[in-house]
Amino acid sequence: MKKLILLFSILVLLTACNNTYEGISLRDIIDTFEDNGIKLEKAKKSDDETFGMKLNGVKPSTYSLNKEDFFIYIFKDIEDREKGGEYFYNSTASKNTLNFDKIERENILIFHVYDTKSDIDLNKIFDNF
Repeated sequence: MKKLILLFSILVLLTACNNTYEGISLRDIIDTFEDNGIKLEKAKKSDDETFGMKLNGVKPSTYSLNKEDFFIYIFKDIEDREKGGEYFYNSTASKNTLNFDKIERENILIFHVYDTKSDIDLNKIFDNF
């Protein structure tokens, strides 16, 4: 009986260790935009020093819609996203940046950059995340 309990305990521990955090994927994000009637176009990698910079080792996937740009960062987990966001704010605190919105959910960070007022509300689109 003791061996059975020990074996069961080991199996529970191994199962718990194998549960890895998957987070939100780029496909999830693109699908969410499309579900809201927004068809983003893949853009070439940006040389933008502000929004295209590497954050915590992650370069963004870059998309556009008309004259609006979207920089989508997919981090391995929430902690890495928080560190990336902190690095962004520390690096840009003294810069005059363009108009932008951001959304942070689980492991993703999205910057939406635009010249004038935008009709796209990231908080509304990603409300369910």
